[in-house]
Amino acid sequence: MQKTEHYQCMMSLWWMKYMNGTSLVGDFLLALLKQLMVTRKDLYIVLMSATINAELFAHYFDAPTLVVPGKMYDVKIHYWNHHRHEDKRLVDDAAFEKRQSASIKESIPSRSERVHAAPYLDIMAHIDETIPATERGDMLIFLPGINEITDLEQELKFYAEETQKWIILILHSSLSVDDQEKIFDMPPQGIRKCIISSNIAETSVTIDGIRFIVDSGKVKESSHEAITNMKKLSEFWISKASAKQRAGRAGRTGPGECYRLYSENEYLHLNEYTVPEIQRDALESIVLNIKALELGNPRTFNFIESPSSEAIEASVKLLRNLGALDESELITSLGMVLVNLPVDAVIGKMILLGYILRIERPTLSIVACMSVQSPFVRLSSNNPSNLSTLKNQKAFDSAQGDPFTLLNVWQSWLEIKNDRQVSSKQWCRRHGIEEQRLYEITKIRGQFERILQDFQPEAADRMDGKNSNDDDYDDQADSKHSRRRQRDILKRERFDQKSQKKRRILSMNQDRNSDGDDDGQIDLRALEFSMGNNLKRLQRRATLDMADHDTVQLLKLIICSALYPQFAIGDPHNPYRKIDELVFHAPVASFLSLHPSSTLAHHPDWVREPGENVRKDDLQVEQAIQNQIICYLQLLETNKPYILNLIRTPGIHTLLLFSKQLDTNEDCSVIVADSFYLIRFKTKAVAQYILSLACRLRNEWEKLFNQKLGQGAAAGRVIKRKSGRKEERGIYCLLKGEEGAIVILTFYFM
Repeated sequence: MQKTEHYQCMMSLWWMKYMNGTSLVGDFLLALLKQLMVTRKDLYIVLMSATINAELFAHYFDAPTLVVPGKMYDVKIHYWNHHRHEDKRLVDDAAFEKRQSASIKESIPSRSERVHAAPYLDIMAHIDETIPATERGDMLIFLPGINEITDLEQELKFYAEETQKWIILILHSSLSVDDQEKIFDMPPQGIRKCIISSNIAETSVTIDGIRFIVDSGKVKESSHEAITNMKKLSEFWISKASAKQRAGRAGRTGPGECYRLYSENEYLHLNEYTVPEIQRDALESIVLNIKALELGNPRTFNFIESPSSEAIEASVKLLRNLGALDESELITSLGMVLVNLPVDAVIGKMILLGYILRIERPTLSIVACMSVQSPFVRLSSNNPSNLSTLKNQKAFDSAQGDPFTLLNVWQSWLEIKNDRQVSSKQWCRRHGIEEQRLYEITKIRGQFERILQDFQPEAADRMDGKNSNDDDYDDQADSKHSRRRQRDILKRERFDQKSQKKRRILSMNQDRNSDGDDDGQIDLRALEFSMGNNLKRLQRRATLDMADHDTVQLLKLIICSALYPQFAIGDPHNPYRKIDELVFHAPVASFLSLHPSSTLAHHPDWVREPGENVRKDDLQVEQAIQNQIICYLQLLETNKPYILNLIRTPGIHTLLLFSKQLDTNEDCSVIVADSFYLIRFKTKAVAQYILSLACRLRNEWEKLFNQKLGQGAAAGRVIKRKSGRKEERGIYCLLKGEEGAIVILTFYFM
């Protein structure tokens, strides 16, 4: 694709299966193929999908359509909306006509309301009364989100316990793998499964034996707000295509029935198809690729369904802030490196900064922790049985912020794995941790390490510790023998488990949180993990990497540099607010709350400013609006706007180093950073001195960064250069945040 004529000549047929018309990467690939067809008249492209908008794709490629009917049993549709009134925003004819004529489609917001169990209980009772228990058929319920699933689960379990005719299971992406796999187990004779699921069961999972579908007509869908760079998770009406897809789940293995909890009139007013990702997601990766491949202006790029101009402008602005594009929107050396790294641009910059500052290993670890869902299981503090587990979870909390808390969890888990005296699975259960996420962190970290080694081979020697006194290689012989033995065990176990065709039988009482006993089978994930990693070396290095206080400060510098301008400051009245009422302000949005999953939300004193006891250093700073800044990875709006994945960092130091614009009064005693943050100094002499020093540091930081990227960036590789340790130490001290740190800085540049 990247102008490689030899590669293009090798391809005569592109066959793309399971196209659903909503994938961001898929839409970009289709646009590239359309451009390629201009020069490759002999190229054939075949697109396949059961839910594709065939007319849209046929028009885009000026191509014929071939319809191959699939095998599907009849599904009887029931509109079961006895318990509710129609949503007026959905069925309004004027609004419907406006949606139909819009060039850029939008999802239809639904009336957010608490899930009521009555219609679901009525349907279950109706099935019990009309369908003999000897007949096959389980139930699949589609709900919009986790909260709704959890609420309905409790209500339906009462009915299941009373009738002894149902087993209630749930399915969503935050469940552990073990709990997700229960949906494939068989119920006892005469008992039906009732699976309450998010839309993960719409396309991602196929469950045998489903005969009854209950469709709420709702879905939780993420969207990206271009102006604030905020991710919103809101409830919307599904499309007609999704409604048909859900109903079809009942007709896979025999005739089925679908109960739609909305009226036929509401169904007729739904959007025809789901709004594509390219019209509701951030576009940084797409814009950067268009620039790197010299495909023209991203604003006029020929997508199959064009994104909004606001989304493209926001992505260009973010890439400029990141340093991937210059002010003329030309791709920079950093941008050329980032586009060749198969990771998000922000993550890619963190990895590069870790290499430049010579802390590759801890950087890869913390970035991997930031790249997965939180491993902490959601537990209610109102349940007394959860108090012990919640206490165990808090033992990992780090005052530095969420990435460091997750790093503590991962390091502790590695110690348990290495010790082998305690089952890591049982340890995770006692601490309310989903072990699969920790396996993911290890796997992603390994992928990041290989990416860095591919683009900068010099980093491999440093990460392997060949120049240190590390004794990592003392146990290589034992490790080889152990892995050979593990490989044999893994091969046998895979064969045995594959040959055991009989599915497990569910019991009437399914407790998702109990320790329980293992089923006697060897844990294949644990065995594969042991084979793919030198556990002893991984655990020892993970501990050593974070033992140095300087390393922690450098990691915070790396995160802040990559995430700028995603900073927020506490409200001046926070010292007088309740724990769950603390609010923060950012240039793009105000009155932001700490997400309940954040470590800092559990320790308000770590982020609540001390009111009247604000530090005033007579030698340096008289007053700053805040002593610290919260750096956040993501803005998320659900029932209210939240900041999540947070770290704490010294406010003045961070602003002086990373702000794009610094404005001062005549004597420099007052500085306004990025037209939002206010810093006051006691005397103009101190102000001018610190401002001058900050400017020098910013220049050294930029010089060091560009020097390490070098001219080789055009080829996608970081070039080897002589180290600038003096600059690195000086930059570290700026972020240190200790008393007198700004004065100490001068010693590194005298």
